[in-house]
Amino acid sequence: MICVVKVSEMKKFILGLITLFSATVGFNQERLDIKTETKAMSLGNNTAFVLDIPGGKMKEIEGLWGKYISRNTKAKATNIKGEWTINGASERNISANPINIYASILGTVDGTKLWVFFSEGDSNQIFYSKTESPEEKILAVEKYLTDFFHLAKRDLIQKELDAESKGLKALESDLKSMEKDFDKSKKIIGQSQRTIEKNESEIRRVEREIEIKASQVTQQKNAIATMTTLGDAKKVAEKDLKKFENEKKKLYSDKEKMGKEIDKCKAAIRAEERNVDKLNQTKAIKQTEVDKQADKVRSIEQRLNAVPNPGIKL
Repeated sequence: MICVVKVSEMKKFILGLITLFSATVGFNQERLDIKTETKAMSLGNNTAFVLDIPGGKMKEIEGLWGKYISRNTKAKATNIKGEWTINGASERNISANPINIYASILGTVDGTKLWVFFSEGDSNQIFYSKTESPEEKILAVEKYLTDFFHLAKRDLIQKELDAESKGLKALESDLKSMEKDFDKSKKIIGQSQRTIEKNESEIRRVEREIEIKASQVTQQKNAIATMTTLGDAKKVAEKDLKKFENEKKKLYSDKEKMGKEIDKCKAAIRAEERNVDKLNQTKAIKQTEVDKQADKVRSIEQRLNAVPNPGIKL
């Protein structure tokens, strides 16, 4: 009994270590190392908080940044000579007082870089720095920038997801179109086979009628040959003979038409069977492309879900 308890406790301990390790790895992956540096801006040399956004396009990041810093205030963000500015912003998590935010945004080889300055006051502004500002304000600033990083990263991945999802829909549409063509070919084959069967059955019936009609013609000719007078009876008999011959001729014509239709249906079946074979090959290739693209979309979705969502609407 004691051994069972020890094993159980050991399992809990190991699971606890695994959970702690996973949480630590996940935290380290998402936590940003926001550095500071002294940088020139419109109000002189001041402390800037530096934020790198890999893969982010400068124009898109600028658009997001303008919305982000303006979301909690009636103040309007401006961009003067490349410096984004908003005065009197309300960010209660950073300060109970209105704050001023300045930013320089630069497109780089790897993405976009931001130098962000935070200050309080009007004429005599006091800029935040890790060495002189209260720790809670620096932590709040880092969260403010981290939230923006996650927003920008999610926006970047979402755009990629939208593009790849559109590509997946196009491939699925192509595959669906192929399946419709496949079904259409199968339908034509089925219809042609039924037409052939119907015509073959009809031809057998017509051939029996031709034999009957040929016999009637022969009998009528023999009957006329035995007639010695040119009276009305012979005229009627000759008229009937002509009728029988015309009916026989029509039966042959009908048989020929049905034969041609059978040939036409057989040609259609061969053509559609070739099309089916080709579609089977192209469908298999397209299905592989669809599966590959679907995997790509799922992979991007996983990347998107792995980025924390700040829950901020711009």
